[in-house]
Amino acid sequence: MTCKILYIGNLRDGGNGLDRVAVLQKNGFLVQGFNTQPYRFSGPRIKRSIEGRLLSGPSVFSMNRDLGRIADKADFDIVFVDKGTWLWPETLEKLKTASSMSLALHFTPDPQFKFHRSRHFFKCLPLYDLAVTTKSYELEDYRAGCENGETLFIQQGYSSRILVNESSRSEKDEDVIFIGHREPHYVKCIKASQEVAPRTAVWGAGWPAKANLDGLSKKSVVKGSGIYGPGYSERIAAADIGLGLLSKLAPDVTTTRTFEIPAIGTFMLAERSDEHLSLFEEGKEAEFFSSYDELKEKITFYIGNPAARQKIASAGHDRCMRSGYSTEQQFGKVVDWIKRQVLK
Repeated sequence: MTCKILYIGNLRDGGNGLDRVAVLQKNGFLVQGFNTQPYRFSGPRIKRSIEGRLLSGPSVFSMNRDLGRIADKADFDIVFVDKGTWLWPETLEKLKTASSMSLALHFTPDPQFKFHRSRHFFKCLPLYDLAVTTKSYELEDYRAGCENGETLFIQQGYSSRILVNESSRSEKDEDVIFIGHREPHYVKCIKASQEVAPRTAVWGAGWPAKANLDGLSKKSVVKGSGIYGPGYSERIAAADIGLGLLSKLAPDVTTTRTFEIPAIGTFMLAERSDEHLSLFEEGKEAEFFSSYDELKEKITFYIGNPAARQKIASAGHDRCMRSGYSTEQQFGKVVDWIKRQVLK
């Protein structure tokens, strides 16, 4: 049986959604993609902001209307929803009923209960047959909300497309790099880093607009609002230290950078958490910190000791390779679940 999956999610070029689609396709599934990005990014900025906050508006209506039209054609076997914060429960129910296997799955890499809360998602949750999370601290919430379905925890992992060919590595351009959105805790970390490593660089949403307020130079520290595709890997590979900072907007214990920085082959200095310590051996495969002072101490030591830094970077890379931290292997657990349903 050839199984066709309707994949609903952000399918922008260079995004992680396409990585997950690729894993499904590699395992023999036909994938019909429905890209939510044009709906989420249509119209002026103020319109997008209002719709994002209220989870309501013309784009939300249009997305659900268009998905309803797809359901009317009933040309798929399974529904796969990637971050379904805008999806109405009546739309999901229609899609699930239209699917030949009457199966619906949900995945999100984000904290869905502690931060990215959505009334639509909460109403949809009991309809999912499988709910997949990368947030271990939300697993019990999923189990309580997914009344009739199963839950699954996987790591976010790294995509093979970010790996850097050793022969193409450039000279180190920065001492310390961070790529990610701006939030107050991150600002304090970057300023602490800059005190001991002048060549500290940051890219990400919110940084350029607040650079002057934060007391950070747009030229020497804040490099841009975001960096994607091959440029992302190249920038991390061209830094001595990659920072793995954990959001305080939600109780994060890992991020995608947890896996991407060492997989790329760069020395990772991340915030200490029990999950980080279970994934990488401290002082051998990665380094960790619990305070701004410890952050500065470890940056100072490892900038001045390149041999020790490279030894840990190499060991961290090897750990990623042998421990199954890739998207393909982590998301493969979802693929295995789908295959079991197909074979029933």
